[in-house]
Amino acid sequence: VLQFTALKFRTEEGVVFPCATLRPETVFGATNLWVNPSVDYVLAEVKGERWVLSPEAAKKADLIFEGGAKSVGRVSGRELVGKAVRAPLTGRAVRVFPSSIVDAAVGTGVVMSVPGHAPYDFAALEELRRHPAGLDPALLESVKPVVIVRAQGGASEGTSPAEAAVRAHKVASTEDREALDKATEDVYTLEFHEGRMLENTGAFAGMRCSEARERLVRESTEGGEAAAFPEFSKEVVCRCGQQVLIKRIPDQWFIRYSDEKLTSAAAAHAETMHVTPPEYARDLPSTLRWFTD
Repeated sequence: VLQFTALKFRTEEGVVFPCATLRPETVFGATNLWVNPSVDYVLAEVKGERWVLSPEAAKKADLIFEGGAKSVGRVSGRELVGKAVRAPLTGRAVRVFPSSIVDAAVGTGVVMSVPGHAPYDFAALEELRRHPAGLDPALLESVKPVVIVRAQGGASEGTSPAEAAVRAHKVASTEDREALDKATEDVYTLEFHEGRMLENTGAFAGMRCSEARERLVRESTEGGEAAAFPEFSKEVVCRCGQQVLIKRIPDQWFIRYSDEKLTSAAAAHAETMHVTPPEYARDLPSTLRWFTD
């Protein structure tokens, strides 16, 4: 289970475009959002807000969030293209653009575009400039990658990390998924371990990416500008043939085996139990101590 963070981009009317990302600290470099124009999106009531979600994401949200996700309407991806939304934390106004890189089954079906640090976004933006899909070419030309992280050994000044990786892997289009995956891995790995936030990230400047991510997730979630959106790292299918989804179970409780007093009592009690096979009985006390939390 990967802990995605759904950052809340909002229209003037307050409609939320939640973008599930593993790199929420790159919101400072967000230049636009991506939706899939061929998808019919769901307008859903989630925790008192109206969210735009892909049909698959609406099912997940209904299982993840307390109170579920109630469908109140539908809107085609094409209708969403061109809408203006404001980014959380920065307040920057950005537009919604169309791209086939958006997989409706992954995350929320709405993607935050950071072409300075995400090779997929850089390639999609270049592709959209070549084929504007009815958008104003001047608008597309005004959207430039914003560099917010620098890593030792990374891209040189004047070139964004995403562009450098795309050129290095000779990515021809967004259909070149294998090369884009390699480029993405290169950028993300280097920046996670070596990257530091630049001055244009405000209070996060100078922080390591990993530190900035942890702080940003905490502050944006507490401030109502983000929500946890857990997601499997790959598709999980039940032996019955159905897709497995993550569900929030209300009123869960757990045993804290990191409590030494509790664990010692549990281990002592385990020695009085009749356990088959015998090797399980032998290993049970140490297993309890291994559990921790």
